[in-house]
Amino acid sequence: MPLFGKRSPAVFELPADLRSDIRSVLDSAPPDASGWLRRPDALPALMLLNARLPAEEAILALVHCLKMPQCMKGYLALSSSRLIYAFKPETGDPQLTAIPLGAVSQFVFDAGMAVVEFGPERREIDVGFPGGGQYSLQVCERVRAATQKPDPYSI
Repeated sequence: MPLFGKRSPAVFELPADLRSDIRSVLDSAPPDASGWLRRPDALPALMLLNARLPAEEAILALVHCLKMPQCMKGYLALSSSRLIYAFKPETGDPQLTAIPLGAVSQFVFDAGMAVVEFGPERREIDVGFPGGGQYSLQVCERVRAATQKPDPYSI
């Protein structure tokens, strides 16, 4: 073990009771994103998502993120019908926010962050992607495609 070498982040083993759709997304992530997706500090948020998601709703994409400004660790997930945020605050129980895809009025992103605006009261959730990179961009592209509304003026 090199004295000044790069340390690998600790990762969790996939729990035996993890849903097959979530397991598939985690298993198919590229190596650089996989370390971020399996960070132990976000495992409670993943297990809440695993427990609370209805059986008929499938996770299509998942990325590790931090909810700003509290820096809660967790996930942004795209399901077959909703955009889901699962976070674990420093203290307290994990939290889950599920937004129907049709309720998203705007989703803006770049390699390091994303902001979603939703609901009639124009709520916002902004997150950062500490792993950044191509994987988070690909997940965000899928979210944007799923939440993009057709132009009512196009013919």
